[in-house]
Formats: sequence, structure tokens, C-alpha cells
Amino acid sequence: MTQPKRAALIGRTTHLLATFRRSARLGTRTHVRLYQWSRGRLGGRWFGMPVLVLEVPGRRTGRPTTTPLIYLVYDGAPVVVAANAGSPLTPQWWLNLRAAGQAWILIRGERQRIRPVELGGDTLTDAVARFESAYPALAEYRRHTDRRFPVIALRPVRRS
Repeated sequence: MTQPKRAALIGRTTHLLATFRRSARLGTRTHVRLYQWSRGRLGGRWFGMPVLVLEVPGRRTGRPTTTPLIYLVYDGAPVVVAANAGSPLTPQWWLNLRAAGQAWILIRGERQRIRPVELGGDTLTDAVARFESAYPALAEYRRHTDRRFPVIALRPVRRS
């Protein structure tokens, strides 16, 4: 199967799965538990991309929520895209993270406090190009919505 056909298939499949909220939630919880239990050995990759687990307090409840996210390292920090598999809705994890201003990430068993920095300008353009090169299904997600996908660097919080 050619790379563009594979990317389109991955994009369509993950978009379709995300529309079934109940099964998506169960799949997410299972993925997070396997990732945490195995320190990233299980669930540490998604269609070739590395996975991290984001833990952020809910903006309404304050209870911690966990979400597995694909990422790439750009300018020394993990970068994630709030694509929500092409859904017209902004992902809850991004709304919670933006409201909280800080969160925790787990990468291969290492937990780190982070703050989100939304990318813009030339940095955004370059990061998106790199992300689409590594994960071509992102282009397929764009076909499902007119929503702009925020691209977020997860910068470490320095201890004072």
C-alpha cells in the first residue's frame, strides 16, 4: 500500500473510531492503563509515532484526566496537535490544559511537569510540516473539519 493511501486509511479509520464516544473512551482508558503499567513499553507507539500520557485537571471538576497523545520532539520539547482525529470539536484535553496552564506528562515511565505553549508564525508552519511528514494522517483529519488545529509545545516547568 502506498504511503498516501495508508495515511488516508489511517486518518479515516481513526476519525471514524473517534466518532463513537463510548468505545473511544474505553479504548483511551485501556491505552493509558497499559502505558502506565508497562512504563510505555505497551502503547508507546501509535502508527509509528511515539505516545505520551497527559494528565491535567478538568476545568470544571478539578479531577485529573489522562489522555494518550502522539507527539514529536521539536526544538527540544514534545509537541502535540489538538486534532481530535478531525472532529469539529476541540479536544477536551486541550481545553483543560489551556485553562490549567500546567499539567504532567508521562513519557516512557518518566513523569514531568509541563506548561503549554501554543505555536504560531514560522515555528507553527515548520512544526506542522514536520508533524505531517511523520504522521501523514494529519492531512486526512483536515478534510473532516474547518477547525484550526492548535499545535502545542509542552515545555518543562523549571523548579525554583
